[in-house]
Amino acid sequence: MRTRVAVLADYANIAEQGKLNVMGIFSILFAPVAPVIHPQMQLVTQFEFEPSEVGEKDVKFVLLDEDGREHFRLGVHINVQRNPNGLATLANQILVINGAKFPRFGSYEFHILIGETLAAEIPLEVTQIQTTPPAALQG
Repeated sequence: MRTRVAVLADYANIAEQGKLNVMGIFSILFAPVAPVIHPQMQLVTQFEFEPSEVGEKDVKFVLLDEDGREHFRLGVHINVQRNPNGLATLANQILVINGAKFPRFGSYEFHILIGETLAAEIPLEVTQIQTTPPAALQG
């Protein structure tokens, strides 16, 4: 198994013939106050499996903060099918996350595990942005 793509994005889809389309890749969220609630993001992955690796796979998506605390966990099962051409099989996954809550500013990381193997890490910085009003002009 090999990780080909692992990103956070504004939008993604899988088009005809399995093409993976990704728009608005990001790794930083800016907000004036914490907690930060991001309305929607998509965690997009593409894994490549060799013909010998076909079959059921358990995939886990876990969000950790910089102290190693878990904030989110979701598990799914995928069935990796044999490619009829004898080539490696690509498995695209798009996880839509609505209302993701980040309790404080700092570093976060999504871990994607296939079975017990860490397949990808996606870092995310949640950063405070200042919203002070502009200084009054003096004449």
